[in-house]
Amino acid sequence: MALMDQNIWISPTQAKDYGLIDEIVGLSGKEEDPAAFVAAVGGRIRLTASMREQYQAYIVGQRAEEVRQKQVRRTLARLRALAEF
Repeated sequence: MALMDQNIWISPTQAKDYGLIDEIVGLSGKEEDPAAFVAAVGGRIRLTASMREQYQAYIVGQRAEEVRQKQVRRTLARLRALAEF
């Protein structure tokens, strides 16, 4: 009961140790460490390898979109210049 009154995150391993869950089911082919499934521990964010990969893919996509937008702006500027010629 004292644990439930605290505002904390616990790992799947800790939950099993406390008897709150019966077993830990992992994702096949993913992280092996059960504690890695916990996103936040002690107020700090803990990233799994999958979360890092998703973020990196997002950043790559954002950069590609910025490059595409710059190309679109350049093309439109050239078209306006040709139209005024």
